Amino acid sequence: MSRTFRQLFDPLRNKVCSTRAQAVYDEGRCRREGLIDLFTVPALLELLGESRVNDYVRKDLATRSLIAEYQRGGDSLWSSLLLVAYFPMLSRLRSRIWGNAMCQDDLDQLVIISFLGVCRSYDLDRYDTYTIVRLRQLTQKRVFKELRLVQGEQHDHRQLEQLARELGGLNPFKESKSPPSPPEVEGMAEALFDLAVGWLPPHNIDLIIATILRREPLREYVVRVAPDEAKEHPERVYQRYKRRRTRAVKRIKGVLATVSEPSPQLQAMAL
Repeated sequence: MSRTFRQLFDPLRNKVCSTRAQAVYDEGRCRREGLIDLFTVPALLELLGESRVNDYVRKDLATRSLIAEYQRGGDSLWSSLLLVAYFPMLSRLRSRIWGNAMCQDDLDQLVIISFLGVCRSYDLDRYDTYTIVRLRQLTQKRVFKELRLVQGEQHDHRQLEQLARELGGLNPFKESKSPPSPPEVEGMAEALFDLAVGWLPPHNIDLIIATILRREPLREYVVRVAPDEAKEHPERVYQRYKRRRTRAVKRIKGVLATVSEPSPQLQAMAL
């Protein structure tokens, strides 16, 4: 577990043990059956920190009461109590996460935000037992789902950066007085197709290669690839393909703009 993760909880522990926190807790305790006989915050934390099996029902009820108060809104004490009470569970989860998908601080925040998100959306009416187990499972599921999404985005971004390097960081959509030679066009078209497969639909790749790299007029391209539609609704189909090309171009332009050192070989190419 990261040192910063533990340090995040030190202010929370001081907060939940303050005189003000006890006053807020007393008000909420009177509303919740699971807290009614837990007269102080330390008593609550002591119960939730116990590992004895015969305390599970009481712990479950107390946890449900904390979640209900948190979902009720108002004072931030309830989220702080949930975090402090379940710090051991969260620290174990945090210790299982490693790698370079996110920086350490972001991983710390991911665990905390995921746990509180689960508590916020937890359906107390639907699930009336095994609350603690469900919290652990749902939090783990949310954390690792987010990590997979981040890793997938990073993989896509690396592919885009590779494409940008292959194309030399130039803007292949800028008009040029002298068109590229056929071998240059074919070389860049091949690179674009090979590297864009997987993050750009094949029909969009073909559209860019044909109408931008090979400079086929868009209207002629539309007639070639969609003759029946173009004959029946020529303007509507033309505008649809134009919008599709604009979106694809915008996505590639954003990546090309991030490359500061274009390849010397491709730098001389005028696309």
